[in-house]
Amino acid sequence: MILAGELQPGMRLPVEKDLAEHLGVSRVRRVLETEAAGQTASRITPEGLAEARAVLDDAARILDAEAVDHERFIETDVAFHRVVAGHCGNPVITALVETLASRTVHARLLRGLRHGGTEARAHADHEAIWRALADHDAERARTHMAAHLLTVEEDLGEH
Repeated sequence: MILAGELQPGMRLPVEKDLAEHLGVSRVRRVLETEAAGQTASRITPEGLAEARAVLDDAARILDAEAVDHERFIETDVAFHRVVAGHCGNPVITALVETLASRTVHARLLRGLRHGGTEARAHADHEAIWRALADHDAERARTHMAAHLLTVEEDLGEH
């Protein structure tokens, strides 16, 4: 926007909704969460890992149920991303991830209802991210998070 001459010095930034639309919420979210995952891998504590593990275990129980509670699964999905972002050490990234992730909750719920296997795939992705965090492998955490979010974008038709 600045390079294109759409924003001049002293001009106010567009409102969040317009800015997100212009930049592409999914792309911004992917960049932020990918970096957050890498930062988190470098500094996550045993307590943070346990918190993420508990969320993943809850998600696994939901998926193992006879009838999957899609809303509860989405809650665990958001909770996992919140834990990862919350341990990155950067409150601005944490807040932005929270805002951007919450914008796709409804679409992800519909995706889970329409397309079988998306929730199991998301859970497997989260497990891979957790293993990278547990190994304190920042590059692997970034790679798994980026791949996961790209898959979500493609599933939602946002890419």
